[in-house]
Amino acid sequence: MGMKQAWKRCPRVHAIFLLVCFTFMLYSNLADPMARSLVVCDEPLNASIFTGSSRCGDRLLVIERGQELVAGAKVVRLGVTVASATALGVVADVRGRKAFLMIYLIAMLASVLCNACTVSLEPTEAWFGFMAAAAFAGFFSVDQNGYRLILADMAEADGDKSKLGDLYQLQVFSQALSSAAGLGASLVVTSLHFTSYSGVCLPIAGLLGACMLLVASMEEPRSESKRVASAGPDAEHASVLDTMRETVRLLKGNEYLRRKLPIMMCGGVVESFGAVLAPFTMAVYGWEQASAGKLIVIGAPMMMICLGLSMPIARRIGERRAVSFCLWIGIVAIPPLLLLLPLSTTFLHITHALLIMNQTLPRCLLSAVDIQLTDEGIRARFNAALSVGKMTIGMVMQPIVSWLFDATAKDYLTQVRPIAIMAIFVFAVNFMQIFPPCGPMYMEGLDAMTADRLAKADRSEGSQAAAGESKKED
Repeated sequence: MGMKQAWKRCPRVHAIFLLVCFTFMLYSNLADPMARSLVVCDEPLNASIFTGSSRCGDRLLVIERGQELVAGAKVVRLGVTVASATALGVVADVRGRKAFLMIYLIAMLASVLCNACTVSLEPTEAWFGFMAAAAFAGFFSVDQNGYRLILADMAEADGDKSKLGDLYQLQVFSQALSSAAGLGASLVVTSLHFTSYSGVCLPIAGLLGACMLLVASMEEPRSESKRVASAGPDAEHASVLDTMRETVRLLKGNEYLRRKLPIMMCGGVVESFGAVLAPFTMAVYGWEQASAGKLIVIGAPMMMICLGLSMPIARRIGERRAVSFCLWIGIVAIPPLLLLLPLSTTFLHITHALLIMNQTLPRCLLSAVDIQLTDEGIRARFNAALSVGKMTIGMVMQPIVSWLFDATAKDYLTQVRPIAIMAIFVFAVNFMQIFPPCGPMYMEGLDAMTADRLAKADRSEGSQAAAGESKKED
């Protein structure tokens, strides 16, 4: 079908997704500066120094307390996400995809309005307002759930599930495009040095209102088989606990998933500690919040470049060599470089580039190994439960990250504490993918991919040679 035909299949759905994803990325990346704008202290303001708050003149204190506030908000948001996961899934199947999208958009609108109102509140009330905004933002993000459900329904309605690949390809492209635009917009906003974000929240609320009007006018995608299958008593009474029990049963019956579980859990810890890099650069290097945000903005196009280069590189040097090279970088190079971050920004830029390469190319190729070694249904259930587990890890780790991070620290050991923990888990994740428990299975799968690719190339060359000889004879 192709991406162009996939867009023509239902342009309104794709337009809604572009707008929602842009709005979500813009809003979510303003959480840190919003938190810093709520910090209050007795230090008077200095007109020559932008602290991020109109009520505190101590820049480092604003960064530290802002990070504490963000950590608490993430715990609340992840808790709501875990609690609402199954309920929203049932709504999507029983009441329809439009209902799912409307609930999500209403919750996001409530979150934005809560943040818009915190500016005029006293410190204690502002804290509760920020946490309420995080709670409303805790519902599933549309780009990971509702959009994929609608695309699957569209393919099923056509009776041709082969079209789903083109639809998902368009989704990945649209998500990258809208996310990059949202990140860029958030960078522009943070560079304007606001200390009150109520004026920023109102246009975001307007964008969400426009999304709600588009969803309301959208035709409901039909998927009767899913509706009937999901309307039974098992679906109605499903819970996160049931999902975790199902995961235990899957792990008991699948050795590959048992070996992969600790890698994914350690990856969740790395993600939790990675969130401290932006405030770390502000505190240690003295960067402005817009400069710290550039790390995230630059990361998106760098990741897309790595994705585009990953398969050509793997075909040239072999899948096993390509993955092993990136994993060895994660073992030998990245952990020591992380420990050197407090010394110079040069180490930060090198580490940032290596982290993107280390995460992108192996993830692309090892996902193909996952497809070889696990059934699609088992893999989907495992990943669903795994996302709940990683969010639970995030809830546990955020207070620890906040406790370890000290923006006012002047000595090396105190500055490097949270980065050192991240380095340990980066080492562990890469070590387990090249050595037991998962290394041997991964390498066998990559060797099988290479052999299959070379065999197909030989058959193709043979067919072309035979065709050429037959033409000569004719």
